[in-house]
Amino acid sequence: MSLKKNLALAAVSLAAASVSSAAFAQKAGDVTIYVGGAYIMPSGSNVSGLSTDGPATNPYQASVLSQYNSQVSKVGASVDNSAAFIVSAFYMFTDHIGAELTLGAPVLMKVTTTDPAGSYTNAANARAAFPSLVAKWVFNDPGDAWRPYLGVGVNYTYFNDVTANLDYPNVRSLANAGAALSSSWNPVLNGGVIYNFNDNWSLNAGVSWVPLTSTATFSSSVPSFGPFPGGTYTTTGKLTINPFDVTLKIGYRF
Repeated sequence: MSLKKNLALAAVSLAAASVSSAAFAQKAGDVTIYVGGAYIMPSGSNVSGLSTDGPATNPYQASVLSQYNSQVSKVGASVDNSAAFIVSAFYMFTDHIGAELTLGAPVLMKVTTTDPAGSYTNAANARAAFPSLVAKWVFNDPGDAWRPYLGVGVNYTYFNDVTANLDYPNVRSLANAGAALSSSWNPVLNGGVIYNFNDNWSLNAGVSWVPLTSTATFSSSVPSFGPFPGGTYTTTGKLTINPFDVTLKIGYRF
């Protein structure tokens, strides 16, 4: 056999080997399990519409209610950045359409408040969980190493262990009887890229935005004053968080 034929056969063999070893992932029927981390950055977080309601059947109670509403009208709040461990399952219905279910360990979210007297870090905190389900369009083809994607879906955020820092006098006056944050359903906008190392392993980097709001509720118990009974006063307001979530996770295709 001539040298030319040998070289041609070698080239064909190398080409076949490269095709057979190319990454072939994110195709119809594939399930990929990812683990990694998320960095959560609230965007323009604030509190608005704070107002206090409670008994005002005597001059003392009416004065307390007026004082509370005057105080909360000057209060601002923001949510600090946080990080979370996440795990997700990504299923491909077709070579380009998939859905990803993401769960995360509860995140400690800290709230900083402000009023005319100053700023109060860690004025309140809560554990937040944020499962989401996102439908995705995956670009390029299953044999490509790089596969960008865009997605839209739904998020459910709920809060546990909401506590107020009663070391701060202003916080103590408004929340000495408890605090709560409501759960909510929210849309999710998502984009990112997958890099396939081989047929099984891949790296997924993405960013999501969630227009997230919650109703904040603070309760305060006021003692009686002389002949006048006290009462329990409830302050409510809208807490806006609107976080960007940046994620990085490694996955294995089954």
